[in-house]
Amino acid sequence: MNAPKVCPNGHGKLLIFDSKAECPTCGYSFSLSKPKKPTASKYTAEVNQQIKELLVEARLTGEAVPWKREWIVIPKRNYDSNRQYTGINRWLLSFDSDICYVTKDSAEKHGCVIPEGVKSRLVVAWIPPRLSKEEKSKMTEAEQKTAMAKKHAFMVTNFVYRSKDIPGLKPKKFETDKDNKRFDSIESFLKSVKGLTLEEGGNQPHYKSLSDVIVVPRIEQFESSEDYYLNLFHELVHWTGHKNRLNRDEKKFQSGETYGREELIAEMGAAYLCHYFRIPVKENSVSYIDSWLTKIEDDPNCLVSAGQQAEKVLKYFGLAE
Repeated sequence: MNAPKVCPNGHGKLLIFDSKAECPTCGYSFSLSKPKKPTASKYTAEVNQQIKELLVEARLTGEAVPWKREWIVIPKRNYDSNRQYTGINRWLLSFDSDICYVTKDSAEKHGCVIPEGVKSRLVVAWIPPRLSKEEKSKMTEAEQKTAMAKKHAFMVTNFVYRSKDIPGLKPKKFETDKDNKRFDSIESFLKSVKGLTLEEGGNQPHYKSLSDVIVVPRIEQFESSEDYYLNLFHELVHWTGHKNRLNRDEKKFQSGETYGREELIAEMGAAYLCHYFRIPVKENSVSYIDSWLTKIEDDPNCLVSAGQQAEKVLKYFGLAE
């Protein structure tokens, strides 16, 4: 290894040890050893081999279909006009757990009152250029075109509110909505979980760690009830990683490797919960199976470790001994 011989802070030569080089003055040091690839015990290797065989078998017998969402994405829109929000509004509303929005005037026209403390959202609109009747009357058609070419659209801002935050405002239905039913056993379980805050709406299932809230699209947006609960369970497993619950170190998840490990725990934990509530887990996508095979190759301990963490999730909810 070609390592520098002197301290970059100007303190002279570095002391060379078996595994590192160090400056005796300022303590600057670095490792001389190459990072080691994780190794597995004989038993872990056997488990991994069995899992690999099962995954390969699934890959060969399963239908090779491209990955797709299990839910339908419905663009954010105005409650009354059904007009979609475009441009920068897509980003301004992208993290919101709702589909339809109303202005204060619109809510009042529906006979609704916006409660105190309800947060508004900023949206923008571009007003196209136009000539007044008086201006048009003084110009030829060619002059009007020249004048319009010199004008520009201008931006105005407005504040809107999530339709679901307005009491008495009837929820919107969409043509793509599915007639999915809720499962009583799972709904009772979710209601029994202390400290759980669950929001329905938007287009992306996710766990908000800062506010400690789980967000999932409406059940009607999913291909089936089973898909809805599978995605909800995935986020529920993330929820258990909070420092006041199972305390899976959030700082570790800032790196790609450990973030991937947390995702693996969430996938396995969601599968465990589905099995407990007798929901079939359907996933024969070739790309999905290949990703599991890659994980085993990169870190032979990952599946066993993630499986242990996922088991702790069941125990946390009192669903396993």
